[in-house]
Amino acid sequence: MLSTLNALNHAVTLGTLRWNPTIRGILFPAIQFLFLCGSCYLLLATNLGNRLGFLVSAAAFWGWMVIMTAAWMIYGIGLKGPDPKWVVQEAISNTANAQVNLVTRIPNKVSTIVPNGWREVKDGVPMRAEAQSAIDASLLTAGSQPNYVAVAGYDTGGKQRIKIWPKIKKTPVIKNGVATIKKGKWYNPTDYVFRGLLHSKHYYVGQVQPMLLQDVKVNGVVQYDSAGKPKQEAVRKDGKNLPDPSQPTRTVVLLRSLGSRRQPPFFIFLSSLVLLLITISSLHRRDKQVMAAMGKPRTQIA
Repeated sequence: MLSTLNALNHAVTLGTLRWNPTIRGILFPAIQFLFLCGSCYLLLATNLGNRLGFLVSAAAFWGWMVIMTAAWMIYGIGLKGPDPKWVVQEAISNTANAQVNLVTRIPNKVSTIVPNGWREVKDGVPMRAEAQSAIDASLLTAGSQPNYVAVAGYDTGGKQRIKIWPKIKKTPVIKNGVATIKKGKWYNPTDYVFRGLLHSKHYYVGQVQPMLLQDVKVNGVVQYDSAGKPKQEAVRKDGKNLPDPSQPTRTVVLLRSLGSRRQPPFFIFLSSLVLLLITISSLHRRDKQVMAAMGKPRTQIA
């Protein structure tokens, strides 16, 4: 019986390989489900009956779905939602006109002083490279080349908010070598609001400037293009393009989207768990009815 089903499954699968490829993604899972799960149900139905065989096979299937989707949620694999990414909020020339209040603390020109509430992200950090790729995608048009240089990067850190009730701020004061606790003002209650799954908003600010250009010279002679204009190239130092300090700085504000990578398997896990509990409950009720019909206590049944 099983050999016949496997042979039929193999033949049908080979036949679908020559079919329209746009429906293969539906055909292959449907065929596998029909023959794999259907063969198990057929064996159970011949030994336990149609209804009991269906309940047992359904409970086994939904139990397997619960285990599989639980692994998907833990490891972030399988059917996944959108991954975390940087989303561009605005690109401005004057930080004083920024929509986010924290951004107004950042100067328009490159500075060595890190603004309050921000931390500097140095060049070479993976987070800065990921954020810079989002900035490039927003500033560049199709087919164009970047004509600017990233000069600074700051982020807020995205701290977790795990407290939900404000507390009195306590500051240690040292006087005559003795440390005492001085109570101050109440914390701002909005600092402890549940938002974004216990995460505050994570901002990144990248500042760019046009690159410094120079005329292309060959043996001291300036080269010109077909239009009669001198050819120019970027000025490089230590393998990097230099920014033009005489040009204005452009500030790009990005917000970190946490994504929903584990959301689809979570919903499948919940629905599978509900269906598993329903089938197990049905099996339990049927078992009690059988015991009552037999007229014997459960403990006397071997």
